[in-house]
Amino acid sequence: MTITANDLLKRLQTFQRGSKVYQQLFNADAIQINMRKQDIDSIIANLSYDTATWALDIYETELGIVTDKTKTLQERREVIKSKSRGVGTVNEALIKNVADAFTGGSIDVDFNAGTVTITFIDILGVPTNIDDLKSNLRSLIPSHLAIIYAFKFILYSDIKSLNITYEQIKNMDITYEEILNGGIN
Repeated sequence: MTITANDLLKRLQTFQRGSKVYQQLFNADAIQINMRKQDIDSIIANLSYDTATWALDIYETELGIVTDKTKTLQERREVIKSKSRGVGTVNEALIKNVADAFTGGSIDVDFNAGTVTITFIDILGVPTNIDDLKSNLRSLIPSHLAIIYAFKFILYSDIKSLNITYEQIKNMDITYEEILNGGIN
C-alpha cells in the first residue's frame, strides 16, 4: 500500500490540513516512507530462494556456487535450492528432494546394482536446467554409483491415438522438438 501526503494530512486537525508547510512536509515524508517500504519489501522477497533477485549472488557465494549471470533467475534459484537441500546421508529421499528443486514435476529415484536411476514421471522431454541438476547430483551421489536419467517423450503411437493427420499437425506450426518434449495440445 502506497502512502500519500493526504493519508498523513488526515491525521492533523482540520484547521491544519490546509497549511502549505504541512502539505510540503508530508509530501516529502510520504516519499521517504514509500521508499523505505519498497526497501523492506525487497529484503523480505530476498529472504526466500523462490523470490530472491539481488541476494542470489550472496546465496551462491555462501553455498560455494560459481555465479553464472547468463542463467535466468529461475535457473539460478534452482541451483541454490538444490545445493542447500543436498546435505545429509545420501538416500532416495535426499536425492529426490534435491532433484525436485529443478524439475517442477514428479521424479522417481531407484537404487539398483550400483546405479541410481532418476525417472522423470510427469514431465515430457528434458527439463530446461538438466545440466545443473546433473552437476548437483553428481557432487551429491558417491562417484562409484552410475547415474541414469530416464526421460518421458511423446511417442508416435501417442500421436496416432489422437486420430489427427500429418496435415493437421503441419498446420499447427509446431516443431518436431516441441512435439517430442511437450506433446500436442
